[in-house]
Amino acid sequence: MIDNNFQIQHLLSKKDLDLIHNNTVKLLENQGIEIDNEKALSVFKQNGIKVKDKKVYISEQKLEELIAQIPSSFELKARNQKNNLEIGNSKSILGPPLGPPFIYKKEDKEYGTYDDYNQLMKYYHLNQYIDLVGGDIIATTDLDENIRHKKMFYSAVKYSDKALIGTGSGNSETKEILEMAKTLFGENEFNNNNYVLKLVGASSPLEYNNTALNTLINWAKAGQPVSVYAQTMSGMTGPNSLAGVLTLQNAEILLGAVLVQLINSKTPVIYSSTSSVTDMKSGDITVGNSQYTKIIAAVAEIADYYNMPSLVAGGITDSEQTDNQAGYETMLNMHTAVGSGVDIIIYAAGSIADYMGVSYKKIIQDTNILKNIENYQNGIEVNEDSIAQDVVKEVGIGGNFMTHPHTMESLEKRLGKKISTENNVLSNYQQPKINNNLDKKLKTMSNK
Repeated sequence: MIDNNFQIQHLLSKKDLDLIHNNTVKLLENQGIEIDNEKALSVFKQNGIKVKDKKVYISEQKLEELIAQIPSSFELKARNQKNNLEIGNSKSILGPPLGPPFIYKKEDKEYGTYDDYNQLMKYYHLNQYIDLVGGDIIATTDLDENIRHKKMFYSAVKYSDKALIGTGSGNSETKEILEMAKTLFGENEFNNNNYVLKLVGASSPLEYNNTALNTLINWAKAGQPVSVYAQTMSGMTGPNSLAGVLTLQNAEILLGAVLVQLINSKTPVIYSSTSSVTDMKSGDITVGNSQYTKIIAAVAEIADYYNMPSLVAGGITDSEQTDNQAGYETMLNMHTAVGSGVDIIIYAAGSIADYMGVSYKKIIQDTNILKNIENYQNGIEVNEDSIAQDVVKEVGIGGNFMTHPHTMESLEKRLGKKISTENNVLSNYQQPKINNNLDKKLKTMSNK
């Protein structure tokens, strides 16, 4: 994680935020959002919210009443209590990529496997900046689709004791992961605390599909934190203007947040977005530009407007190589995300080729980027010792500070040595301990 000690200037004024909110209300009251799930529609109806056919219409009064129930911050617990996280304070919590199909090894692109997933889990467990593990870090294409979500969750538990992102989607898969989590943490402990974060996305424009809604319903019933996100593409699945994208995705995100509160009041919800702009020549998504960074900054502001924690994808690039382009695009996005005060930043290390790949080499590059961002956020130490007037006096006119003891002492406070190459990153990895009986039980559950 990285402290948000210094933030960039806000892009949106109070007037801008009010206008986005007012037009969001118009969308929700007059146009509605399509809900392709009978259980979800029933929840809305039972709570006096207008439903016509499969569309849900929410009044401003009801919207504000329900959004106000969402905690502005919460503790996400980990298997190792030293890795517990406070979400929604003055720190940016960092997480891995989620969902890429490809793994890049020395620039060669391959489909991801379970061995890759296990290896990446070790990388991210060892990484000092990554706070969240699990989720679909890489698509495990060699596993049976009926068990891959359970195998990934088991891997996250076996190879790390950091805070967890849930795997699986839809009704049966999420129920299976929730049962594994109850087994891991104990049912009573799990039911009364926040242990596993789950991301659930809208289908832009203006709808939620059945799979996403079943995922959201199960997670909300369990009282576990839900990251409700939109992935709108400006000019493709949303208006070709950033203000239009922000308003459209706002309606989608708030609808999901409302549903969570109707199911289980005060369940944590994170205001989340991976929206971007479309390259209108190719029709492809593009994330390595200042338009995307504006979305990052705006999402943080809009989340604060509703007093909700925020989540974005940070360390992403359009480049398919670990090159200069990948470096400056990742730095631009990550520096903006941290400087905007985003609470959770996924894709913080290793992401390559938009959202399509994970690169071992880029994990190393991105970790060095994170070290520099952290150094910037630590600010400038100003005190009698750092001003060093006595040292200046001792060296004198025309002298050299290179060999002075103060120089050597201050060097130890700098960034330190560069992160090592991928060949020996795991040389310091030690698998966290887990009770043998619990390990066997979880392994058995993951194979069924």
